[in-house]
Amino acid sequence: MKPVAILLLLYCFLQQPVFAFGFYGKYLPFSKRQLGATYPQRKIIDNLTIPASATKNVINTSGGITAKVDDDCVLTVSGIGPGKKPWQIKDRVTAAGGSVWQTDLDGNGHQDLIIVLFTAGCGISPPTRLVFVMFDKSGRPSVFEITGFFCVTDDGIEDLRKVPGIKLAVLIEQCLAYESAANKNYWKTSVWRADSTRSWASMPSFAGTDLPCYVLFAFKENHKRSILAHKTEVDNEDRSIVRRISK
Repeated sequence: MKPVAILLLLYCFLQQPVFAFGFYGKYLPFSKRQLGATYPQRKIIDNLTIPASATKNVINTSGGITAKVDDDCVLTVSGIGPGKKPWQIKDRVTAAGGSVWQTDLDGNGHQDLIIVLFTAGCGISPPTRLVFVMFDKSGRPSVFEITGFFCVTDDGIEDLRKVPGIKLAVLIEQCLAYESAANKNYWKTSVWRADSTRSWASMPSFAGTDLPCYVLFAFKENHKRSILAHKTEVDNEDRSIVRRISK
């Protein structure tokens, strides 16, 4: 089977949410203990979908947070942050919907937001966008967005972890990479950590492993890290889309 065909087959299989994090776990060079538990999250708004008709908007309000989808499918999430400062985030929503979660990501005592937006992507298109709205102690928000293959369950984003020895939230990100020179496919793993600057930082290493790291895909469970012979020639890599906005 050609490498491209293998990639397409695997991507289509992984679109099933129930398998997303668990299946990826079969290609992580980390133990369950090192990954810790799902970071505590609370769903405050559900069912963010486009209006059922051109004249009916969807408005959800919870805990002072309001989410509204207008006739042009523009999502507006707004509220009052610490220090009674109003804030507002605008984005687009698809028929696949989404939700809003709340938790303290950076440990500063203020609740941050995670806006989950499903892209309706399939095949090689990442299905999930995570928009993190983090507040500093003065109430000033900062937005960090990442699009990738993240799994959302009734408990929140499975890839958002509470790792032993790390006080702040950790995000496990995986994507597929193809090394054309060696004709091999890999799972590439990167790890992000929330920090006090109201954003996220890419970690250079995690659990004693340099990042990003690559694990060979071989149609069976594999946790052994690969040292790429042609590291500079890795291509066809599905890079997550990262967007930072300071407010």
